[in-house]
Amino acid sequence: FFISLLAATIINKDLNLQFRLSPLVLIPLASIATNVFLLVTISRHRRHIKSILWFGIFLICNLFWAMADIITFLAANRETGLFARAFVLIPALIGVASVIIFFSDTSSDKEDAPIGPRILMLINAFFYFVVALGTNIIFLRQPEALISRAWGYEINVGPYSILYLLWTQI
Repeated sequence: FFISLLAATIINKDLNLQFRLSPLVLIPLASIATNVFLLVTISRHRRHIKSILWFGIFLICNLFWAMADIITFLAANRETGLFARAFVLIPALIGVASVIIFFSDTSSDKEDAPIGPRILMLINAFFYFVVALGTNIIFLRQPEALISRAWGYEINVGPYSILYLLWTQI
């Protein structure tokens, strides 16, 4: 993940990424440690838990979200904050789909659940991802629109951000 940051900085000379130290980085580091512990634990007992693949995908999404939070907390300028917030979209959208699939699989008595609803969930997540990154409908994607906070830069929401919030928060 951090190698991709370095590669993006080298490839794109116009990208002005600046970082500063922040003690808030300890929070996502604790999240990373917890999620890695859970992944190792469930990988040892994967035969005993139904649909563990989807829960594992959810935990991996949490890892990526924590890495994006690290970059956000270390961001020293708006451009770096915007760069970091783009990484949150993937784990948010795919993570929600995977946890919904996990809960539906574990609450069902069927051994072979139909694949159609799973595909629709992932297509829906991909649609939100493309709309959120490609337009200003859900998030305002200009560095000037970011709000400076004590913990880093917060992205400003667009006119239809309620769709994203409904998908990821409910």
